[in-house]
Amino acid sequence: MFEDAILYGKVKSIKEISYKAELKNNELVKIKRWRRGHLTDDFHCFFNEKGLPIKKIIYPAADTGTVSRTLLYKYNKQSKLINYYHEHDNPSKPEYFYNKKGQLIEEKTSLNIIRYDYYPDGNLYHKIQVDPEISDEFIYTYTYKDDFIKTLDIYYTVADWHIIDSYVRDKSGNILKYKMASSFDELKKEKWDEFEYEFDKHNNWIKCIHYRNKKPIYIIEREIEYY
Repeated sequence: MFEDAILYGKVKSIKEISYKAELKNNELVKIKRWRRGHLTDDFHCFFNEKGLPIKKIIYPAADTGTVSRTLLYKYNKQSKLINYYHEHDNPSKPEYFYNKKGQLIEEKTSLNIIRYDYYPDGNLYHKIQVDPEISDEFIYTYTYKDDFIKTLDIYYTVADWHIIDSYVRDKSGNILKYKMASSFDELKKEKWDEFEYEFDKHNNWIKCIHYRNKKPIYIIEREIEYY
């Protein structure tokens, strides 16, 4: 969910690692490497000079020192994504379809079909992921404030359940507050998690402290390399 934030400067790579954290003798300390599943994976992402990701190493949740998978991205002359695949696999042949505005409207792979709908201002409205073999759908519905995602409603049609993620962001898209509600809990309102940042000279964050009930639970650190 951090990927929605703006990156400033000509970023060459970002390495992002998360740790469990707690206060000991009023001092914030890292306990061990641990990634929060709903907040994406630990990763090391490399960009070309146009700011497009070209390689992404995704690390496992535990501190094993192994690499779970490496993704490679390919683009056409118009900088539109035409392929992405695991480094040690043969490139797959997904099909991408764009509208006249250059927006991706459909993606077909060997596993599923993903369709995209947009608001008039160009922001993504719906992402519908279909598995043709079992006829189920995941429907992602996005709402925005100041061009950044405010809520994300994920609906799984076969099981008939919802997960609703809600966000409060700053003007750069950095998450200040987050909460999740689920139909398993009758969509009850959870308390807001809060986030505190440290920034580099380019105004990109390099350290984030994740609080729950006012207590620190994670430290996320970034190493950013620039062109």
